[in-house]
Amino acid sequence: MTTLPANVGGVFCVFAVTGRKRSGESLFDVYCYLTKEEVMKTNHVLLAAVQAASENWKNAFNSGDAAGCAAQYEANAVMHARPFGTFTGTEEIQAFWTKLIADGFSDVEYIEPKLEMVDETSMLLTSGWKMNNAHGVIHRELWVLQDDGTAKLREDDFEAQG
Repeated sequence: MTTLPANVGGVFCVFAVTGRKRSGESLFDVYCYLTKEEVMKTNHVLLAAVQAASENWKNAFNSGDAAGCAAQYEANAVMHARPFGTFTGTEEIQAFWTKLIADGFSDVEYIEPKLEMVDETSMLLTSGWKMNNAHGVIHRELWVLQDDGTAKLREDDFEAQG
């Protein structure tokens, strides 16, 4: 197999000449990789979107806006809220936040949040958290970049510890 490197519009590609196997098949396969500059730009866009969405969620919660909290989740998101249960979809998730807010919970803060890029469109957030009436751990918030450039939660797994 022969490889031919090329830069195609800022994306590094390798054309791997494999030869014909059957009539009508391609003579080569193409493998493309982002340049270092494109990776850094992608990382920055994703990071900015996740940070903005996470702040939007915290601001909505702290202002008593359960609908605003639920708006930060994808339509079919899954939220594991230990020990309360598992909630699927924005309707169930909004109902959970509505009850929690009605029960007097507010003033959430994240403690030492950590972000880890999963791929070019998703990022994991883990953190401790505290609020006026509870504290706990975020085991996994999976934020996914949407077509409109915002990030939304696809998975949320947190635990109230006291």
